[in-house]
Amino acid sequence: MGSLSIAGQPVDPQDVHFRKYRKLPVVVQAIQLNYSFEVVTSKGTMQGNPGDFLVKGVQGELYPCKAGVFYTTYDTVTPLPEKIP
Repeated sequence: MGSLSIAGQPVDPQDVHFRKYRKLPVVVQAIQLNYSFEVVTSKGTMQGNPGDFLVKGVQGELYPCKAGVFYTTYDTVTPLPEKIP
């Protein structure tokens, strides 16, 4: 577990009383790419590696996502199209 400071003071994360939250069931669009890519986001230019997903969020924003994170976060809603234009 990482380190934590609140209001400039170090805090042991074990001492924080976290609540559990469930991520809202939103639908995003994504494609897994087999080559390196980069995308300019509101947080700067982000790099994607072969095997990462390029995700288009609910507000049209683009961002890379590691395959392991993607597969633990998202389920397939639609099947893969037969042809990708």
